Amino acid sequence: MIKKITLFIVLSVFAFSTCKSSKTSDKLTIATAASTQFALKKLAANFSKKHNIPVDVILGSSGKLTTQIINGAPYDLFFSSDMYYPRILFSKEKTENRPITYAYGTPIIWTMKNDIVIDSLFKLKDPKIKHLAIANPKNAPYGRKAVRYLKQKKVYEDIKHKLVYGESISQVNEYILNKTVEVGVTAKSIVFSPKLKGTGFLKELDKEYWVKQGAVIIKNKNLPEMKKQFLEYVLSDEGKEILVNYGYSII
Repeated sequence: MIKKITLFIVLSVFAFSTCKSSKTSDKLTIATAASTQFALKKLAANFSKKHNIPVDVILGSSGKLTTQIINGAPYDLFFSSDMYYPRILFSKEKTENRPITYAYGTPIIWTMKNDIVIDSLFKLKDPKIKHLAIANPKNAPYGRKAVRYLKQKKVYEDIKHKLVYGESISQVNEYILNKTVEVGVTAKSIVFSPKLKGTGFLKELDKEYWVKQGAVIIKNKNLPEMKKQFLEYVLSDEGKEILVNYGYSII
């Protein structure tokens, strides 16, 4: 009899714990690449005001956020700075939808130094430029685009000793803004944020190096309709206008 009562208590506790862990939240949590942070925060603030619901925006490199989602991080939507990582999540059945392209990001060469000219790639060989910061290509799509760009333009071998790797675009921006490096490759969406717009000197990379921005809804039980509505808002005319204002292109 005592064993049966004990077993009943154990099963009851387990059932309560399971029920508690599956409880939905009263807010949306969005994971986004660091390059998208300013546009996503604006979109999140507008959506939050319209629907009277808190929206948290979590920043990180696309690769690291993907690993967190695979390991069960409680995110509701994921906005990557490319399509590669959303496709990984889709292939692992972690998403409610196939990845969609919501915008195109533009990599730029950016400097805070007015005595450095960056209108030509060959100027990167200038002895004044001792360091060129890029995001870690292992985790950051803009870092991979930077390496591809430098290699295809046949300047990579001449300047690879100057490369300084940031964990994400955010760290690259810190290096540039603090003048720890003379030049860096970052995202136009960062430089077009209200705080930084018009700061420094930049050169856009060619259109062929634009980065498809991918989005997915993460598979969980939290606010299913609200998640869909947020993605629809990003894709709406108002959402697209915000993205364009922050340096993205819509094709």
